[in-house]
Amino acid sequence: IITLHSKPDGRLSNRERLISVNFLLNCVCRHSHTPTR
Repeated sequence: IITLHSKPDGRLSNRERLISVNFLLNCVCRHSHTPTR
């Protein structure tokens, strides 16, 4: 995270955002335990 703060790059931000979204989605999916489709 220090690198992100030190180097505010759009690519890095995008990657971090994607990981965050993925993690959140996974957590929600696991907690909900319900098929999206």
